Amino acid sequence: MQRIISDEPPARSEPSSSTLFSQQEVVMELKKVLTSRHFASSPRLRRFLQYVVEKASRGQDSEIKEYSIGIDVFGRPSGTYNPAIDPIVRVQARRLRAKLSEYYLDEGGTDRLVFDLPVGSYAPRFRAREQPPPEKEAREDAEIVEHSLAILPFIAISSDPQIGIFAAGLTEEVVFSLAQFPDLRIAALASVHSLDLRPRNMRGIAIRLGVAQLIEGSVRNSDAKLRVTVRLIRGNDGCHIWTGQFDHQLTDLFTTQTAVSRSICKDLRRWLSPAP
Repeated sequence: MQRIISDEPPARSEPSSSTLFSQQEVVMELKKVLTSRHFASSPRLRRFLQYVVEKASRGQDSEIKEYSIGIDVFGRPSGTYNPAIDPIVRVQARRLRAKLSEYYLDEGGTDRLVFDLPVGSYAPRFRAREQPPPEKEAREDAEIVEHSLAILPFIAISSDPQIGIFAAGLTEEVVFSLAQFPDLRIAALASVHSLDLRPRNMRGIAIRLGVAQLIEGSVRNSDAKLRVTVRLIRGNDGCHIWTGQFDHQLTDLFTTQTAVSRSICKDLRRWLSPAP
């Protein structure tokens, strides 16, 4: 199956979400994100995020285009810059999405305001983080779909920004691969990201998503060697069903993500296939 994914923004943009929060709230959240340790070693991503958030907060979503970002943020010459040839903005947009995901799973785990950069657009969206109810108030009779699964974002246990990017991409690869399993229903990543996952109360997360099982994982590295640890967890009691470790050499980012994802899904198959 061929996947065709485009980062090009659509011709028509969605209405600005800047009206949901005050200018002061946006400024304070932006400052917090830019000064976090996740963005400390990424000056390009800091400039990118600051540029698009400030534009959006002024209601200038329509001005946030690939061409203007290439010139204003990344210093491409206006006379010769051609976005169709130079992919700098698309590449950095993917990295920014991964970095934001990493930040909001760690330092920003309790931030009320969340910045999203939707795929297909360079205009950020501002949303309020959904606050889960206390565990005692969670619905015990929530409908749990049989043979259903949610993949939680893989956590990068490393100070190397590249590992954070790898972990975010690996999460998407595993979701895509498991979605090919017949009779297995996978919760959308957007639904997973809408929850506050810190701390990770597995039983509560399963109830909120209405799934029978959860997958979580982590990525560590020693130079170019990666170790990915994956756990399959039963949703009704939070106990482990299966756990596995996968060692790979980090060569090409996409190639390694695909290889690790295939190894994970191969081992998971017998645990996820419905009983005959």
